[in-house]
Formats: sequence, structure tokens, C-alpha cells
Amino acid sequence: MERYCTDLSISSGSVEKNDQYVSVGTGSGMEMSPCTAMVGDVFDLLGRVRGLSSVRSDIHGQLYNTDAEVNVSQPFICSNVSPSNDGAIVTCGPFTATTPQISDRHNVRQRWRKSGTATFNGGSESPWIIW
Repeated sequence: MERYCTDLSISSGSVEKNDQYVSVGTGSGMEMSPCTAMVGDVFDLLGRVRGLSSVRSDIHGQLYNTDAEVNVSQPFICSNVSPSNDGAIVTCGPFTATTPQISDRHNVRQRWRKSGTATFNGGSESPWIIW
């Protein structure tokens, strides 16, 4: 079955749809929603932030093994990005990652911070793919 993420252009493969946005924090005016796609044995990872164009963001995404509760890729970070206008979406990626197939649930774990601050806050996970 082929599924689609509205921001991830993949011509073939399994793409997990995630149109659910979660707040990055009370009063921030920003929301995030990660997305993942599987093409062959390669994961495509995409971070998304939606909100105020005046807020500069750093987006952090990693491939995550939900069953083992461990990161299985390097962190991918896009710094100092913002939506083009209020309510628009800015993306980070897609980035590719591989991991051995072990029949565990894998997804993208995304975190966010306001640019210029030290710590990534909150988190959101994409729907998982068994790999």
C-alpha cells in the first residue's frame, strides 16, 4: 500500500501520512509534524513546522526505533528557518537514513527550539513503519 505525506515527494514506496500538528509549547504560536517515507530499504525523514513567520526555528529530526527506544540515525538539524507567512509550513529535509531490518517499529522523532536558545523542547513522532 502506498501512503502519502503532503510535503514529501516520493514517486514510489511507503509514505506515512501525518497531518497532525502538535504545539511546540504554550504561547509559542508554532506547531510541528514529522513525516517519514520508506523507499526500498531507505528511510526518508522530514521535519515540518507551521506557525508565525516572525518566529525563527531550529528543527531537529532523527530516525527512532520505538520498540527499543533508541535513536538509530544521526541527528538532522535545520537552523534559523521560518514559515514564509503566518500559518505556512517550513520543512527540514528530506534526509535519508538506513538501519538493519529487525521487524521493530521505526519513525521520525522531531524536536524544536526557538533559534538562539540552547535546548530543544517538546517532541512529536511520525506514524511508525515496521522495519
